[in-house]
Amino acid sequence: MPGEGVAMTAEHTGGIDVKCNKCGATSTMAWQPGAACPECASTEVEPVTKIDVGGGPAMPPVQAAPQGQRQNPLVAVILVTVIVVALGFFIKNLLPEKTVRHDVFWLCEDCAAEFPGKPAVGPVECVACAGQAVRLLKYECLEHDHVFNALLIKPEAESYAKYLKKMEELTAADAHSDDARRPMAPMMGPDMYTTLYSLPDGEWSEGYPKEICCPQGNCDKKKLRYFRPQ
Repeated sequence: MPGEGVAMTAEHTGGIDVKCNKCGATSTMAWQPGAACPECASTEVEPVTKIDVGGGPAMPPVQAAPQGQRQNPLVAVILVTVIVVALGFFIKNLLPEKTVRHDVFWLCEDCAAEFPGKPAVGPVECVACAGQAVRLLKYECLEHDHVFNALLIKPEAESYAKYLKKMEELTAADAHSDDARRPMAPMMGPDMYTTLYSLPDGEWSEGYPKEICCPQGNCDKKKLRYFRPQ
């Protein structure tokens, strides 16, 4: 019956949008279940749910964080950097350390001194007597567990001198050439001069030895291993 609904005031609840299902009137009023429509006094009154542009219920506004709680972008960048650096050090410590050695052995033809040094064609100056030292290959015998002098290597003097002279001429020509398409001087290589080989206490020859054996007679290649300076 009209007038039988509960009369609501602002003391009960705040004003909200409502719609009467009987007369269709909408209004803003203080509402609670049982409130009467101000137009037809019907109690078939329901709140109106607002829909936002996206089609979902209206969301409450997002409140900004207090000034003291706002995050500084610089702090985040520093934090990420520290994490990445720490992770890099951690991974590096997990990996095995690789030590690359490029040193080789040299043997002086004058005083027989042996010493390690940087790779070169040779001969190089002896550190003991300033004589001429040639490349020395050492092998480790896995069968008898010892290291021995296996092979001596040096360039043949005449062919190597011609090679060096040719290298100087090509390098000089490259330096004064305006043609960018001109090839650079060739790199040094054993195929551009004659290389001589000799077993310990043997004769120098151009051919690489067919067989290398340890002093105790092991000639098995699978049991001989190249030995680098420690």
